[in-house]
Amino acid sequence: MTPGWRIFLLVVGLTCLTQGILLVREFLDSIPGAFEEPEEGVPLAVPSFFRLITAVVLLLVGAGCLAPALVGWIARPFTAFIDSVFHPRQRADKPPVNLELPAYYERQSRFEDALEEYRKIVRFHPEEPAGWQGVIRLLREPFHAPKEAEKIRRKAVRRFRSQPEIQRRFEEEAG
Repeated sequence: MTPGWRIFLLVVGLTCLTQGILLVREFLDSIPGAFEEPEEGVPLAVPSFFRLITAVVLLLVGAGCLAPALVGWIARPFTAFIDSVFHPRQRADKPPVNLELPAYYERQSRFEDALEEYRKIVRFHPEEPAGWQGVIRLLREPFHAPKEAEKIRRKAVRRFRSQPEIQRRFEEEAG
């Protein structure tokens, strides 16, 4: 949510709450004897329920507009505490390399899951050539996407430019 949108919601929410509270006050003032002892023999007037209904709607709209900001403001200390417990260095570490899981998915013919796992390896551990090879292999064979596989292979060749033996493996796979 953009800062401009947040400011807009705060202004609308505060305006609706203020108007709702004023209408509730007017409604209570319209009830004869609400704040004083009724006189004997004076008939009670019917208060304007339209004000009450409008007030309730405005209060609900105001609360709905202010709720995201209030929840974020109230939850900030709790989330900071949780982050300090689980991520004490202010940054989460990369997940460990797990080459067994995508290989298992391949053996089970769960190729979409295997491709997703290999892509995670490439994203979090781009220095691991097995992840690149798995993505290329799956794109060529079960998914029949040779153009995308070639694009990723070229990217892998550029990535391993400083390691000629790994780069040579990728170049051999092109042929």
